[in-house]
Amino acid sequence: MALGTAALESPDWVRAAIAEYGDKIAVGLDVRGTTLAARGWTRHGGDLWETMARLDADGCARYVVTDVKKEGVLTGPNLDRLRDICARTSAAVVASGDVSTLDDLRAIAVLGGVEGAIVGKGALRRRVHLARGPGRDRLRRRGSADGGRRLWGDLTTGWKTLS
Repeated sequence: MALGTAALESPDWVRAAIAEYGDKIAVGLDVRGTTLAARGWTRHGGDLWETMARLDADGCARYVVTDVKKEGVLTGPNLDRLRDICARTSAAVVASGDVSTLDDLRAIAVLGGVEGAIVGKGALRRRVHLARGPGRDRLRRRGSADGGRRLWGDLTTGWKTLS
């Protein structure tokens, strides 16, 4: 289950959800620098580091990190921000936000703490040919409600669908 704005606005509820469901919960962190974006990126969501410290203390096992400045522009993910986030948490991180080439996936794969990546527009525009990438024999694709492809991959063992 992925939680977004609720993780920022309802900390007691999220704490209870994490306590009950554990590693089945992934918290989406939409970032602009070190500021979080909330409510579809239309509102300020607080400080990234303070929020992560709270969620880490609550036992959050996984973050899906999207750099909203990079999302959909096909110029590659913010590797520095991903590296910083991984250095500050023991939780798993899923990279999102402009993962648009196999080279992007390779660069993400060497970051310690990143367990996977979401490839969106890069796959739709056929810039990423996942069948040629790691785990090609395990690749499965499913269309999302908006007709796009939401793919999640463990960069060492194969690809799985996120939605």
